[in-house]
Amino acid sequence: MKEAVIQVCVSCNAEMQGKFCSACGEKVLHDKERTIGHFFGEFFHVLTHADSKFLKSLKYIFTKPGFLTDEFIRGRRKLYTAPLAMFVIGNLLYFLFSPVDALNTPYASQVQYQKYSAAVRPIAEERISQSPLAPEQFIRKYDANSAKASKVILILLVFLFSVPVSLLFYSSTRYYVDHLTFATEFINVVIYGIFLLLPLLLKLYFFISWKVFGIEGDIDYNTPAAAWTPLVLAFIYLAVAAKRVYKQSLLFTIPKAIMLSISLILVVFAYRFILFCVALAMT
Repeated sequence: MKEAVIQVCVSCNAEMQGKFCSACGEKVLHDKERTIGHFFGEFFHVLTHADSKFLKSLKYIFTKPGFLTDEFIRGRRKLYTAPLAMFVIGNLLYFLFSPVDALNTPYASQVQYQKYSAAVRPIAEERISQSPLAPEQFIRKYDANSAKASKVILILLVFLFSVPVSLLFYSSTRYYVDHLTFATEFINVVIYGIFLLLPLLLKLYFFISWKVFGIEGDIDYNTPAAAWTPLVLAFIYLAVAAKRVYKQSLLFTIPKAIMLSISLILVVFAYRFILFCVALAMT
């Protein structure tokens, strides 16, 4: 009687039983999987599958606030792109295209118009006095470094915002990573919606208005409406998302959503202060 051949995993040397290794998940490779047809078929499958997952996840963060976070916390992850992966993609798009320079804070704004300006102005002036560059050259170099750094350290927004989220929705049954995932989803909405999509739609709107109707215009970001509208939208989004993720009553969710919206102002100030330190160190 012919003995059965025992297959061994090529990755971990464990005994194989079936198509996949029970120890590490490695797949048994067959000769037909080494053909050029299979190579391109696998490439097409991965490409279309990744695109469909990403587009579906992108749709959900706008149409179902908190849904993606809730699914990930429950362990249902195969059908969606991870919030962190979406952040990396969004950060890359923002770094490459940047239709609006939303988070960059140039030198003049840092030393004059921030709540901490009085504290950091002497530090900046001392650095300028010690620099071999002329003050105007130093400031130009600082602004260029600040523009680059503002995109590179964007991940800080996620961790900064996760602090008020974890404090307001603390529970002994929750892990910190749950709150971090919630914060990541919200920052994804900010990146894709406010930093990327909205500026492009506004530019298209003003372009059509000018070309078709001969109306020239632009948005004045210094008006009260421009300042308060993002906070109101943030409150609505956070209230719906928090209700879905944390399953608390509206009596608890609404006040917490208000405090989260207000905390966004503090988060932005903290981010800008860190950006000041990073850009100054680079200059």
